[in-house]
Amino acid sequence: KTAAMAAGRPGQRGLGSTSAMPQVQQEVRRGRKGLLAILAGLGTLSLLTGASWFSTMEVSAPHINIQTRRIYDAPAPVARVADGAAGGGGGEEAGALNDNTGGAPGGRGAEVVVPAVVGGPAPWTPGARGCVYSTMVPTLSDCLLRPLAKSNVVINSVADKKYALYARNYVLALRAAGVTNYMMGALDLELLKMFKTMNAPSFSLANITVNSVWHATNRHKIRVVLAFIELGVGVLFTDIDVMFMADPMPFIDKWPAADQLISSDMQFSPRRSGSMELEDVSQFKIQHASPLNVGIMLVRPVVANIAFIQDWLVRSEREMHISMQAIYDILLRTNHTCTIDKETELATCYKPPLTVGLLPIDRFLNGYTYFIQHLPEKRNVTPIAIHGTFQVHQATVAKIHRFREARLFFDDAAYYSHGRKFISYTPKLPAWLAKWDPLSEPGRGNPRKQMVFHFEAIHYQLGQMRWGFALAMALNRTLILPRFTCLLDNSWYPMMGGWPGFRFTGPFHCPADHVLNFEKMQQYIGQPLYREHSFLENARTPAASRGPPRVVLLEGNAELPVGHPTLPKPTQPPVRLPVNASSAQVQAILGGLPDAVLHFDSIVGVFGAFSNQKEQSAFEESLKRVTTLWCCVDSLTARELRQKFPPGHIYYDPFWDRPHIDRFGRTQNVPWKFLVGEKDLSF
Repeated sequence: KTAAMAAGRPGQRGLGSTSAMPQVQQEVRRGRKGLLAILAGLGTLSLLTGASWFSTMEVSAPHINIQTRRIYDAPAPVARVADGAAGGGGGEEAGALNDNTGGAPGGRGAEVVVPAVVGGPAPWTPGARGCVYSTMVPTLSDCLLRPLAKSNVVINSVADKKYALYARNYVLALRAAGVTNYMMGALDLELLKMFKTMNAPSFSLANITVNSVWHATNRHKIRVVLAFIELGVGVLFTDIDVMFMADPMPFIDKWPAADQLISSDMQFSPRRSGSMELEDVSQFKIQHASPLNVGIMLVRPVVANIAFIQDWLVRSEREMHISMQAIYDILLRTNHTCTIDKETELATCYKPPLTVGLLPIDRFLNGYTYFIQHLPEKRNVTPIAIHGTFQVHQATVAKIHRFREARLFFDDAAYYSHGRKFISYTPKLPAWLAKWDPLSEPGRGNPRKQMVFHFEAIHYQLGQMRWGFALAMALNRTLILPRFTCLLDNSWYPMMGGWPGFRFTGPFHCPADHVLNFEKMQQYIGQPLYREHSFLENARTPAASRGPPRVVLLEGNAELPVGHPTLPKPTQPPVRLPVNASSAQVQAILGGLPDAVLHFDSIVGVFGAFSNQKEQSAFEESLKRVTTLWCCVDSLTARELRQKFPPGHIYYDPFWDRPHIDRFGRTQNVPWKFLVGEKDLSF
């Protein structure tokens, strides 16, 4: 065996040598022959049904049994370029940024150059054997990857300039965790320049995006994974919205027998209790809508993975209307019988056989287990990576706010030192919530009644936020948002606030995007007017903003001042404000105070109205548009209430406690009504 083969695992044919590639292709082709009869039957069935063989697939698709088709156009063997041989100069665009970045071998008359890692360590000298270039991504070679690899694994993610803020944080989080074995992929020159500025190892995909197929959703990920393993280097590939909190390699090194380690959308883990073992593989067949998630996946350079990833790529490019994750899910767990080793929790699937492990959901977390369940806190474990999934109804800005709430986002200094003073308050909850018993009525057994209490609790908190924003606007200060408490979950599906088979009962601290729409917040309020609830707890916030606050109490309140729970105790006497004060009174009493933070121990009943009616109208028009929707009543509830279904979502209303015209032009009185369209869903 060659030295390149030795870079793989013992007992496996290495994929780093030229001689190994024909063997790989022969095994793949032998596997195809045995499937021809089955494929002929599938073709007949497809003609009879008049539909694509993939047309019935669903995202979760745990029960669909479709036989795989093997690909017929496997990539050609990896070519090696010896010193002095003719090579090709690939993308001119990439060369403009990095003069010693070459393209794929095989060009006419071009001098062979070793691609340099943009901003990274100097590449190794290939010597007599030359560099190996990827047939999938011509700007990648083993000369780039092997100097970075640890345990023959390199961490990788790919993005374009639209996700530059994510990409920057991805690199900074890796560095904060002490990780050095990473290589970033840039889909355009703007992001490549950013990586170069950051001195981050990176490669260009800019010239590859010319192909029309490349524009399909996320198909580039599969090509990059295949590029790594065809070069004989394993890859821990993640989505760009993954945040690393610790070095993943110590965990990965515990499982050398795993060809793949994959994350999941599982919401709960019934057997595990915080150890570093893998999840029970059988669970991903049981839990509702919890497919494997390719947003975090380790793929090692073994023969079976070459066949599998090729199969995945061809199917994904053929079936553009289906997500690549759904195709992966079906290929792995429905087309071949998986056998599970109960001792190691590794499953053997696919043909040729793959050993697959399910990453623990309290170490490699999805957006549900981290931001909703707070699983690491409950199990007292340190997360390794967090994937920003399960973000409902909103886009990038809401995901970023979640990471900010968790103090995991690396914003520029200007975000923390923006020259403004702050208003904070201690949020109050309805008195009945202190006696809430989720196991009794109204609780787990009656989600319809629980929905009524959920809206009452959210609206009670929104009323306080309404007063907070009024004060912030009147005083030209920035409001520290509250940490919201929910009773029901939010989703894309009509499931009455809880996933089937797993109703996460409240009260629980929910992300602010469960209640607020942060795209609308930026549009109608403006980010200078608000910060996340944890802003004053963040070490990046200047000390001048985290000193003792000035407490504001209502006139007639005999209670002693308490202050902000995470700031030093107040050192000055409290300021008194009339109940239901006008904006003019607020400005007269509080406008001249120099304190960085004005804190209200209770903000209930503080603000009455703006003295100027135009300002009041503008405030109401803006604020009523920033809440998000709760999804959704189920079809049974809709039918009982004679409501057309779908939809079944209901928007939160910050003016729930008084008559008004809502954001959709509908009249709301007191008591507030659950309106979907013009239907009254009040129970």
